[in-house]
Amino acid sequence: MKKIISVFLAAAAIITMAASCSDSKTTSTPGNEASNSESNAESSKEEISQSESSSESSSGAVNLDRELLYDIKMYVDLMYGRRTKLYDDSYVFRFGDEDVVILKYLGDDFTGTNKDILPYLNTGKMWKEVDEHLDVSMPEDKDFFLTVDSETDADVNGKQCRKITGSVTDEEGTKVLAYGYTFIYENIPFMMMGYVLEECQAEKMPRVMDEVDAMTANLRPR
Repeated sequence: MKKIISVFLAAAAIITMAASCSDSKTTSTPGNEASNSESNAESSKEEISQSESSSESSSGAVNLDRELLYDIKMYVDLMYGRRTKLYDDSYVFRFGDEDVVILKYLGDDFTGTNKDILPYLNTGKMWKEVDEHLDVSMPEDKDFFLTVDSETDADVNGKQCRKITGSVTDEEGTKVLAYGYTFIYENIPFMMMGYVLEECQAEKMPRVMDEVDAMTANLRPR
């Protein structure tokens, strides 16, 4: 009988010890719980910080510039009611069959001043908009350059500009007259230029010049 009792007591002791070991493995002390909680919180903060940093880097100056340019396009559309076509780096405002105004803007790689904008653009490859909208022939595989007749400093409604007049001749000898400005606005380099076929100069050029002056003077976001 004593042997049986001893066996039962030994078994009970073993079960009690096993339960105690199991509890010690699964239960953390209050200090450890706080430490783990703080560690998780810091990890979450770091993830949020990295996410915000990634978001900021993906919405930098280029996107902000695009937003400004879209606002400018909408402003000119609404104010002047022109038919507009958007290219990668310009807006075209149509007036008639033989005249057009082009607002061209430069990319982030430009680091010059107003005086440098036209030389930067006048590489022989900037006439696809003129060729498409006027009755001229300037194939992209050939070079056509703007011949400058005059270039002077000008103040247009507080904008420091370079006022330019000149012309470009297509491969068939048709001359396109040009009048406009280069300037830097909201840290973006622009060229606002009106183009008219020479044969229409007497009728069209004064009106286009007035439009270019007004559009340059009033250019701003909505």
